[in-house]
Amino acid sequence: MLPGTMTRVLSVLLLLIWSASVEAQPLGSELAESWRAGGQYFSWTSTVPENAGRSVQVFYTCIGDAAKPTIVALHGFPTSSLDFRGLSRELQPDYRTCTLDFPGYGVSDKPSPYRYTLADDAALVWAFVTKVVPLREFILLSHDRGDSVALNLPLANLTEFQKRMLDPATAPPAAQFGYQNGVAVIPATIQYLNERKEREVTFLETLSKSTIPATLMWGVHDLVAPVHVADYVFTTALASRRAPSAFWLLPCGHHYVQHDQPADMARLIRATLARQVSGAPPQQAPFNLTPDACGPVLVRTNP
Repeated sequence: MLPGTMTRVLSVLLLLIWSASVEAQPLGSELAESWRAGGQYFSWTSTVPENAGRSVQVFYTCIGDAAKPTIVALHGFPTSSLDFRGLSRELQPDYRTCTLDFPGYGVSDKPSPYRYTLADDAALVWAFVTKVVPLREFILLSHDRGDSVALNLPLANLTEFQKRMLDPATAPPAAQFGYQNGVAVIPATIQYLNERKEREVTFLETLSKSTIPATLMWGVHDLVAPVHVADYVFTTALASRRAPSAFWLLPCGHHYVQHDQPADMARLIRATLARQVSGAPPQQAPFNLTPDACGPVLVRTNP
């Protein structure tokens, strides 16, 4: 988890290809160009000894009124902050959403050779929320690799692509997509899977001891991280702790649930935070947030 103490933080843990370099190069998409034009950069100096104090330019964007509560959204592998474009617009009337591209992703720098680690990215996020934005409190929304910055999610099903990327002997021929040097760094950025595996127990123990409210929002049709992943995390780290915890399923969601059901996810985030702010006890499972077939379903809460 990120170091330090925040007044109120909701960790919304999601298992939630677009890449480019930081230079002003055409992205081949009006949507991507518009997203880049709406953001800016800050300089980050890696804390990893092997990177020898190397600095990189990190892209970030904040959408919404700075006077409103802020959601900090962390993207997954191998995508970028663009993942949260639709959701951030759904939330904009009530929340400000700030998100960034981790080094090696999106339109942030992609140096090579360079060691990309979860711990370094956690330090980067801490610098972002304390110095770049900065924030006194925030809601943390994470997806896929973004989850691993804060904790380790076990039991995920590795795709054939992920397995080949982990192996230097098969990585280059498998990576036939991406934008310019985004392809070159994929075998390095995906090494987070090994780091996550090594620290799984520690991450889950940290989550189990956390006093921060946590909500899992999961797509029923996620084949990369099936529902049993979320159930394992909830049972292992959330079910018996004192801090409020909830596990929601989105019936029409896949791995990129923020793309599949952005309006439903925004509705769920609003409802969860409203209960926290009001001091109301968590909603008890089972519970349907809406009568719609695709509406979020609360399946578990802690005592």
